[in-house]
Amino acid sequence: MPEPISTFAATTAIIGAASATVGTANTLSTVAHTGGGFIVSATGLNYPHEITDQQLVGARSELHGRVVITFHAEGGYWNDDLAIGMGGFVSNNNDPIVVYPTGTNPTVPANRFANLHFFATGTSDVLSTGHLDVTITPYERVLEPAWDPKFVFHVGGRFDPTGPGDTNYSFTMYVDTYGNVSMADASSSQAHITQDGDHILVAMDSREAWGIPTW
Repeated sequence: MPEPISTFAATTAIIGAASATVGTANTLSTVAHTGGGFIVSATGLNYPHEITDQQLVGARSELHGRVVITFHAEGGYWNDDLAIGMGGFVSNNNDPIVVYPTGTNPTVPANRFANLHFFATGTSDVLSTGHLDVTITPYERVLEPAWDPKFVFHVGGRFDPTGPGDTNYSFTMYVDTYGNVSMADASSSQAHITQDGDHILVAMDSREAWGIPTW
């Protein structure tokens, strides 16, 4: 195996489009939350796909399934709280870019990487009558620069909490190689989609549909 090195050139124009391709190496998997209508359809992400895990440089920072999206419905009789976790690992590295200059992919950073998957958390409520489906799809390309890439996901589906308030929703979610999450392009007819600290909140007050005071 060629030796990885850090070069100034690797942080400039030499790192081209090849370094910005997301490899969706993980297979499409559907995870159903036990006991109701909470379904997450997610495609995993493995970046960069051009080199093997054995060629990654630097320590991996495990994500341990932290919550990145929360769905909350404020009901007249009870609330619904549902959450999406993100597992896997990221590089969490701001060292100079490292490449394998004599390898098959000499322009691909080896110390900027991520392996991500999403799932319904076990702490979520059981939906006996309501429904939530979440589809998380990665775009084929990442946002450059190569020394600080961001992975882009389309998140969308239907949120029908217990009681009135059925709506479709969608937004763009960004995840970087530190595991940070951000959001853009939120759209929903009834839910309020906001950035809430270190995760995204999709909130609906179904009491409004009942005409119940919310003070």
